[in-house]
Amino acid sequence: MKKQELIGMNFDKPAIKVRHSELQRDRDLIYRSKCPACGVGLLLMERDRVTLQLKETDRCTLCGQSFIYEDVSKVESS
Repeated sequence: MKKQELIGMNFDKPAIKVRHSELQRDRDLIYRSKCPACGVGLLLMERDRVTLQLKETDRCTLCGQSFIYEDVSKVESS
Protein backbone atom coordinates (compact mmCIF):
# COMPACT_ATOMS: atom_id res chain seq x y z
CA MET A 1 0.00 0.00 0.00
CA LYS A 2 1.32 3.45 -0.91
CA LYS A 3 1.97 6.00 1.83
CA GLN A 4 -0.55 8.40 0.27
CA GLU A 5 -3.28 5.74 0.52
CA LEU A 6 -2.69 5.48 4.29
CA ILE A 7 -3.47 9.14 5.03
CA GLY A 8 -6.39 9.25 7.48
CA MET A 9 -7.62 5.74 6.65
CA ASN A 10 -8.05 4.80 10.35
CA PHE A 11 -9.27 8.16 11.64
CA ASP A 12 -12.83 6.97 12.38
CA LYS A 13 -11.88 3.60 13.85
CA PRO A 14 -12.16 2.95 17.62
CA ALA A 15 -9.10 3.55 19.80
CA ILE A 16 -6.68 0.65 20.27
CA LYS A 17 -5.23 -0.05 23.72
CA VAL A 18 -1.44 -0.47 23.67
CA ARG A 19 1.49 -0.35 26.07
CA HIS A 20 3.86 2.48 25.19
CA SER A 21 6.76 0.51 26.64
CA GLU A 22 6.20 -2.27 24.07
CA LEU A 23 6.01 -0.11 20.92
CA GLN A 24 8.79 -0.06 18.33
CA ARG A 25 10.72 3.22 18.58
CA ASP A 26 11.56 5.46 15.66
CA ARG A 27 15.34 5.87 15.50
CA ASP A 28 15.71 4.96 19.20
CA LEU A 29 13.87 8.10 20.33
CA ILE A 30 12.05 7.28 23.59
CA TYR A 31 8.93 9.39 22.90
CA ARG A 32 8.54 8.70 19.18
CA SER A 33 7.13 5.30 18.17
CA LYS A 34 6.08 3.69 14.91
CA CYS A 35 2.34 3.27 14.51
CA PRO A 36 1.38 -0.38 15.09
CA ALA A 37 -1.70 0.05 12.86
CA CYS A 38 -0.07 1.26 9.62
CA GLY A 39 3.62 0.70 10.40
CA VAL A 40 4.63 3.96 8.73
CA GLY A 41 3.19 6.86 10.75
CA LEU A 42 4.41 8.02 14.12
CA LEU A 43 3.03 8.32 17.64
CA LEU A 44 4.61 11.39 19.24
CA MET A 45 3.60 11.06 22.93
CA GLU A 46 1.83 14.33 23.62
CA ARG A 47 2.18 16.15 26.95
CA ASP A 48 -0.42 18.12 28.89
CA ARG A 49 0.25 21.83 28.25
CA VAL A 50 -0.18 22.81 31.90
CA THR A 51 1.29 19.92 33.92
CA LEU A 52 3.68 18.56 31.24
CA GLN A 53 2.59 15.02 32.18
CA LEU A 54 2.38 12.49 29.36
CA LYS A 55 -1.13 12.07 27.99
CA GLU A 56 -2.69 8.62 27.92
CA THR A 57 -4.07 9.11 24.39
CA ASP A 58 -2.31 9.53 21.06
CA ARG A 59 -3.06 9.48 17.34
CA CYS A 60 -0.94 8.36 14.39
CA THR A 61 0.44 11.25 12.34
CA LEU A 62 -0.32 9.39 9.09
CA CYS A 63 -3.27 6.98 9.28
CA GLY A 64 -5.07 8.79 12.11
CA GLN A 65 -5.57 5.69 14.27
CA SER A 66 -6.14 6.66 17.90
CA PHE A 67 -4.47 4.82 20.77
CA ILE A 68 -4.85 4.61 24.53
CA TYR A 69 -1.66 3.90 26.45
CA GLU A 70 -2.37 1.40 29.22
CA ASP A 71 0.93 2.16 30.94
CA VAL A 72 0.55 5.96 31.14
CA SER A 73 -1.50 7.49 33.98
CA LYS A 74 -4.48 9.61 33.05
CA VAL A 75 -3.80 13.35 33.32
CA GLU A 76 -6.21 15.17 35.61
CA SER A 77 -7.18 18.61 34.27
CA SER A 78 -7.49 21.42 36.77
